[in-house]
Amino acid sequence: MTALEISAAIIKLSDTGLFDLAWYEARYGDLLMAESAALVQFCDTGWRRGLQPNICFDTAHYLAVNEDVRQAHLNPLVHYLEYGEAENRWPGPHFDPEWYRAAHGLTIDQNCLADYLRRQRGAPLNPNGGFDSLWYLAEYGDVIPAGLSPFADYLRHGAAQCRDVSEEARLIRLSGAFDTDFYRTHYDPGPLDPIYHFCAFGWRRGYDPGRGFATKWYLACNQDVADCGVNPLYHYLKFGIAEGRRPLPESAAPNGSADAEAKIGASGLFDVNYYLAMYPDVRESGLSVLG
Repeated sequence: MTALEISAAIIKLSDTGLFDLAWYEARYGDLLMAESAALVQFCDTGWRRGLQPNICFDTAHYLAVNEDVRQAHLNPLVHYLEYGEAENRWPGPHFDPEWYRAAHGLTIDQNCLADYLRRQRGAPLNPNGGFDSLWYLAEYGDVIPAGLSPFADYLRHGAAQCRDVSEEARLIRLSGAFDTDFYRTHYDPGPLDPIYHFCAFGWRRGYDPGRGFATKWYLACNQDVADCGVNPLYHYLKFGIAEGRRPLPESAAPNGSADAEAKIGASGLFDVNYYLAMYPDVRESGLSVLG
């Protein structure tokens, strides 16, 4: 980029809220020259080195998944500001602009990522439909360092420690109903934990958590669940089993197992949480609790 192009990028980004100065200096302070302002450094060489301008914008990821931006040698953050979000391109693997806009009632001319970065300083805020900041704070608040938001802590510590991101993710993990190998083979969760990916994005795209649960079919057969926008596998484990709802068409279940599961669930005699607590080997096996 020429000096003129760098200056133009600085001007475009200065007052957008997309460049988090405090976050950038805290993370990359040792890379900054004493005489160079952080935004100047990012627009000049920082983005080329894969440095991130805020907690949600993953520079390397954006360039990797947007070949046109990479080949044109464009500053990825400027591209996201001018075109990317409007084209529903994601700033990184965690932040879902479309979900955020709908959840918070933003108009099309409001930048979702800038709004999130501004508001998350004052209170825990969810970057997508699968990460529950308040639940995470209640669950892990005693080990979250002062000054870190729940999401920031997850990125820095929680993901590496395989922490759950929500109550629904924990129930799904403990149930053994999620087949990680199946999910990785059929879909691409990228760098995300597969269950986190399923809760945040996968089920909304119709992805199945394994051979024993048909996401699209369950939503099509249970309009009340679809209307509520609830994770269908979570609903099945939390309520559906007890209500006698089937996880997949009977014809798709070996030896009529779907019908058997429905009957056992409807009987009220099977308690998922109790069963998993009493028989941890079932949880560790990865098998469905009623499989």
